[in-house]
Amino acid sequence: MPVHQNKMISVRSLLTWMLVCALIGLAGISQPIDLVLDGVRARMLDRKASGEIIFVGVDEKSLQASENGNFSRGEQAKLIDVLNAAGVRRLFVDFTYRDDKANGDLQVVADAVKRMDNRIVMATRPFDDPVTGKPRDAERHAIFGKRAVWGNIAWEYRFWMIWDIPRAYAIEGQPIPSFSSIMADKPTNEIMFFRPDYGYDLGSIPLYSAIDVMTNKVDPSVFKGKQVIFAPYAAVMGDVHFMPGTNRVPGAYTHIIAAETLMRGDPVSSGALPMLLLAGLAMSTLLMRRFRSSPQAIVAATLAAVVIVPTVAAEWLVSMDRGAALIFTVIVGAIAMRNLRRFTSRRESAQTGLPNLQAMRRERHARCRNA
Repeated sequence: MPVHQNKMISVRSLLTWMLVCALIGLAGISQPIDLVLDGVRARMLDRKASGEIIFVGVDEKSLQASENGNFSRGEQAKLIDVLNAAGVRRLFVDFTYRDDKANGDLQVVADAVKRMDNRIVMATRPFDDPVTGKPRDAERHAIFGKRAVWGNIAWEYRFWMIWDIPRAYAIEGQPIPSFSSIMADKPTNEIMFFRPDYGYDLGSIPLYSAIDVMTNKVDPSVFKGKQVIFAPYAAVMGDVHFMPGTNRVPGAYTHIIAAETLMRGDPVSSGALPMLLLAGLAMSTLLMRRFRSSPQAIVAATLAAVVIVPTVAAEWLVSMDRGAALIFTVIVGAIAMRNLRRFTSRRESAQTGLPNLQAMRRERHARCRNA
């Protein structure tokens, strides 16, 4: 009996491993693989930002030049007034404020916010109660006025880095659109997550130091008609995070990249099932006699497809998890190649590499008995 007529893997084994890997995908165990692959893709791409969103950051220079070394609320209010006078289309303030006066009177910031009317978006997010340690919704202070617009700045972490971004999030029982949704002019009350295209070149996003803007060292005309996010930039301020393909970067970049993604279209997340089905279909060819003698080629082609298809689909803003499919392909491929080696060793002499005539006679006799 030729080698290719021997079964490389059973249908039951194939379906069992598909089920196991589907559960792995649902449980998120395979997500580190997706994080690594998305990071590689992000580093390979060099997509330029639109330039419609400007980052004004409180960097180390701004902290050193500020009155008390932490860019007080009075200085923040002055910066808001400068950007208001420059004619920004919309200003996003990526700071959350408490009622304490440790960093200056909140009223001065509130007055500056009111002067911008509804052209300013304030940040809000859920946070943990410092006393009970339980999640508590962030307060949206009445001091900012009834016309204050609020945007959610929360996002979803996977392991050690930012992963998916909400289009909206429930704050105080009410759905609040995210910063990115508002920036992209696609605010929604539907609570759902999407995966941004992390392939943007962060260097293509316009960046200015807060102290330079506040002291009029930057031409005000660059801000006219633009959207601006005012946010921490210095690492000492703590708002730095890992994104796929980057080292730690200021959190404002996540909002900007997410907004740039939404401006291109509406992202779709399909999860792990499509690529797992593709891998299952490809690996099922091992059940066909004509392909049983070349499991290495089938495994290699399946691995390539599982990696390439989501990479191409991401250009159309369709995200596919492929970690579970890769695990399935490797496991099934290892089983098939192990069986191939076993069948080959039965038909060939380990010393000479010549056909094992005795094994061939046994196979012929077995066929005759079965007939």
